[in-house]
Amino acid sequence: MERKSRRWWTWGLSTVAALVVLAATLSLVFRLAIDAVPGYRDKLQNLVAQAAGHPTRIGSMALTWEHLQPSLDLRDVALLDAQGKPLLQATRLRLGFSLQRLSGGDWMPGTIEVYGLQLEADVDYMGHWSMRGFNGGSGGKLTDAEIQRIASLDRVRLRDCRLLVHDPQFSRQTLSIGMADADVRRAGQRYTLAARLLPPPELAAAANASATVQGDPLKPETWQGSWKLSLDNVEGWPWLAGTLGQGVRLALQQAQLDFAGRIEAGRIAEVDAQAGAAVVAAVRGKETLAQVSQLQLDVAAWPEPDAWRTEIRKLAVNGARGLSSAQGHFRFASTAQGVTLDAGADGLRLDDLAPWLALWRDLPAGAARLRDVRGDVHDLALHYEQAAPAAGAAAGTAPAAHYSLHARLAGAGLAAQPTQPGFSGLDGVVEADQDGGHLQLHQAAMQVQLPDAF
Repeated sequence: MERKSRRWWTWGLSTVAALVVLAATLSLVFRLAIDAVPGYRDKLQNLVAQAAGHPTRIGSMALTWEHLQPSLDLRDVALLDAQGKPLLQATRLRLGFSLQRLSGGDWMPGTIEVYGLQLEADVDYMGHWSMRGFNGGSGGKLTDAEIQRIASLDRVRLRDCRLLVHDPQFSRQTLSIGMADADVRRAGQRYTLAARLLPPPELAAAANASATVQGDPLKPETWQGSWKLSLDNVEGWPWLAGTLGQGVRLALQQAQLDFAGRIEAGRIAEVDAQAGAAVVAAVRGKETLAQVSQLQLDVAAWPEPDAWRTEIRKLAVNGARGLSSAQGHFRFASTAQGVTLDAGADGLRLDDLAPWLALWRDLPAGAARLRDVRGDVHDLALHYEQAAPAAGAAAGTAPAAHYSLHARLAGAGLAAQPTQPGFSGLDGVVEADQDGGHLQLHQAAMQVQLPDAF
């Protein structure tokens, strides 16, 4: 029995050794053929171009092996457009082939690994994305044949890649998003993604993304799945650069941001977001303009026809008067007829909210003392609508906006400054619309401060 077991071990080791020697021999023969046989390199380059769907330029080639499966290891690879200009460039591209597919005459790779790929994207003022270099006759969209070619891959892996985002509306600078490792695997019509991202340093220190989607790649209405995105050690929000006052920036401590969502019929059906931070502050130089601590935010959003509906399940902060918590809702719709906005909250602490509103860029002169507002707002309800300009209307003209506001004030006031008056203790109900409004005061002792008079 022992001799038979030893014989099996000897046979197994000999087989593995023979396979290793055979693989090394084939790699050497491949290298010699590339260097010595005229036209062989061009045939392989055309084969890669057929798999990629675009003309291809390759610096060097080598035959390598992974789990006894052959692969082409390509260096300095560029996909070219019809004019021969580079569409995509990568430092390394590895195409893995299945021996079973090769035996049937199928030369399409089963796996692709890309290293050092760099892409550039533009975002317009409407939030539409476009990839630079892919704006041909198909409008920058993949054809069905290209989608089918990509969807037939068993695995796609990206390493050390980078996406440069040009977004003039929200950021004055290019955002660089790194992809340390991203892996997409296919099992039938089920696709799973796991990725480690390197966000812009002004956004976060690290990020992780995952997704699972099932359906026919050529039929978006069949797509079903879920996705998650986590940002660790959030440093700020670059898209605020164009909306905050001159020199104002966010300073956060121990901040975390998590997103999760569902995909139904090829569309995002729900988005959940949770945020937390030990400290959130707005600073200009060494001056702190606004600050809260122990932030907790839980938000859910759902798409509707031409609208997004948002529910603020929890907003808790530790501010000027201690801990506070609030809930609310928000709905924004944009149609050919115009835009509408509905918002509400059960309670807001103005001491904490007003200093942040005062940071907005280009505030009117009448809002100069917004940061001095104090008190609480309860039962807030706001409706706003703006009709779209009529066809043929002169540029710069738009129909008048309509709005309505209801709120109950408790202990509201305006903090007095050394040279500016103030008041406190105002209780009442505010009703207002585009035509005017009124304030119904409740019986309470209201105090007025007039520092220049007394």
